[in-house]
Amino acid sequence: MSDAVVLRRGRRRPGAAVLVPLLSVAILVLGWTVLWGFARQQAGAALDGWIAAEAAHGRSWTCPDRTIDGYPFRIAVACRGVTFAGAVDGSPGEGRLAGLTARAWLYEPSAVYIVLDGPMALTTADGRADFTLAWDRFGAKLRGIFGDRRRAEIVGEGFTLTRPGAAGTTARRIALRAGPALGAAVGETAADADAVDVAVSGLAAPLLDGVTGETAATDATLSGTVTRAFGDLPDFGPATVERWRRAGGRLDVANLALAKGPLSLGAAGTLGLDELHRLQGRLDARLGGFEPLAKRFGISLGAVQVGGLLADLLGTKPAAAAPGTVSMPIGFADGRVSVGPFKTGLRLVPLY
Repeated sequence: MSDAVVLRRGRRRPGAAVLVPLLSVAILVLGWTVLWGFARQQAGAALDGWIAAEAAHGRSWTCPDRTIDGYPFRIAVACRGVTFAGAVDGSPGEGRLAGLTARAWLYEPSAVYIVLDGPMALTTADGRADFTLAWDRFGAKLRGIFGDRRRAEIVGEGFTLTRPGAAGTTARRIALRAGPALGAAVGETAADADAVDVAVSGLAAPLLDGVTGETAATDATLSGTVTRAFGDLPDFGPATVERWRRAGGRLDVANLALAKGPLSLGAAGTLGLDELHRLQGRLDARLGGFEPLAKRFGISLGAVQVGGLLADLLGTKPAAAAPGTVSMPIGFADGRVSVGPFKTGLRLVPLY
């Protein structure tokens, strides 16, 4: 009888081995839910804070249809019917965007993925900046948004830009990548040097067609470094560019490549903006299919050849060009474009 009692006391309840893990999981889920709820609240507060900060600068943004979800591992903020009201280049303007969605993983909150839904439209009182932009796909990846070493990647496809009284411009694909340049010191702010890579394919721009006399689509790539690009620039549009210019900002072009039908361009140099907001600087260029375009703007081939000789004597001639191309410096100064030592009839207009 006593042996039977001992045996009964030695038995273990099967529920106890299951209950402890279940309670642990329940506590973990509850804690994660609380954390996600806190992150959701912070995301909403951050959006409200940004809208308030923009309003302090005279720019009113609205997000009338807002949702914040993504449980359990993400925070996804979606806005439908985004609107904007404020000054655009000194003129009152209103803008609208069909919608946007911003997502971030809880374990990597400094990386934000953004998807934009078109179209985007802007109208101004003076009509100078009016446009409508539509696309098939448009998104961005932003990394390091809480620090000084931010990186951005923007990719879009199927763009169509229309402006009142002008022919539409289209592009098959546009990609832009920007981030701290190699060798830039950690902790730099206004003096940061940021590497930029831009690629455009299938660009059909009537304005460019008129300049070149060639209607084929354009493919272009640019790699370079922008100085003073990520300073404290709270203003919108041209005001941001103006502050960058006044700070001594420039674009150091490591490689510019452009192909448009029989025309080709390869160049490197430095570009900036003058006090009248016109392009200034110099590019050492390699031009292919240049002859018809030279005649179009009154540049004689003999002048080009003499210019190349002078550049060689002055020690400023670019690297030797490939067969079938002409190597020549192109200058932008005082609102004029020069090829070698000769000024062309092309005039530069203010960009803003």
